[in-house]
Amino acid sequence: MMLVPFTRHSMQSAVSLNALDYHGRLILYPSQSTRVWRDVGVQGRATLGPVQLRAGVFNGVEGSAGDGNAVMAKNPGDLPRLAGHARVALLGEEKGFFYPGIQFTDDPVLSIGVGVDWQRQAIAMAGMDEAANHLALAADVYLHLPTGPDQALVAQATAVRYDDGDVAASTGYGGFVEAGFRFGKFEPIVSFERFNSDQTAGDLTAFHLGGAAFLDQHRTNLKLDVARTRAGATTATWSATLQGQLSF
Repeated sequence: MMLVPFTRHSMQSAVSLNALDYHGRLILYPSQSTRVWRDVGVQGRATLGPVQLRAGVFNGVEGSAGDGNAVMAKNPGDLPRLAGHARVALLGEEKGFFYPGIQFTDDPVLSIGVGVDWQRQAIAMAGMDEAANHLALAADVYLHLPTGPDQALVAQATAVRYDDGDVAASTGYGGFVEAGFRFGKFEPIVSFERFNSDQTAGDLTAFHLGGAAFLDQHRTNLKLDVARTRAGATTATWSATLQGQLSF
């Protein structure tokens, strides 16, 4: 199984994330189409100077005939899922298979990208006359800007649009912005997540404040995230997470 080529953020290495975790509530793949954002398929990757292209054909949601009553047919023709991502490095290079969330180099990196994920009739739920197509579009930007010896500004932003049918909570617009400033081994990090769903139940607003102590870069670090999250029509909740990473 391999990562579906959709956004830079969804193709980042978990080991080299900048913040404590992914902004996973904004990666809305169809139910049962992936395992940890991975799918079975065939993918091609090409690097043409500053441009990197990825495209693949994947299994996605398996076709099911339904029963004509309570169970709706999904992808009855068992057609494959199609996904692709195009990226341009305006400064530096972005050539790896997995993208880093933070880098410990003196070279600046600025890149922009777009992605698409599509499968026919992959979404089936109550209130639909028939299964809806899944269409996801994304645009993103990443910046690693050294500002002095052993210090750098690290920022990324992603905007997404999902169309999974009129009644799906995953249909809507959203995105996130994340930024940090590393000086030596320490980095304060802030981020904001927002998803405006066509259905109130799918709305999301979250503020994150935290930081990281990179004791030995990606090999050994300690990260903190304090978040205020409001999902749907519920009352906003607070959470705090402390995470350590030790690699051998």
